[in-house]
Amino acid sequence: MPDHYSVYPQGLTDPLARHHVPLVFTGGALQLKGQVDTPVDQTAIAATLLGMMGLPHDQLRFSRDAFDPGTAQAALFSIPGFFGWVTPTDTLVYDYDQRLFTISQSPDTATARRRMLATIQTLYSDFARRQ
Repeated sequence: MPDHYSVYPQGLTDPLARHHVPLVFTGGALQLKGQVDTPVDQTAIAATLLGMMGLPHDQLRFSRDAFDPGTAQAALFSIPGFFGWVTPTDTLVYDYDQRLFTISQSPDTATARRRMLATIQTLYSDFARRQ
């Protein structure tokens, strides 16, 4: 997974384009072949890779196997200033400075926003407990 802050082309400011990066798994231990257009974030890497190798990953609280059809397909990205949420049906970007959603595309915007905000709250609450 490339570093999305080493941006090419230079000056890329669209948060969705900036955070849309490929993830490529290679190696003999991996049985799945082909391309999957599943929205995932870096937290999914561990469980996905372990799942592909048939190894347990249930103790990884925030990681999920991107190829498990029973797992929520979502990618969350966050930097100072905004955070975003992408699922197969929803695309949301919230700007902290403006205190508004600058991108809000969903068949059920209210539910998508609640899920996104609940996920952020869960992550930050867990982080705060560990401090």
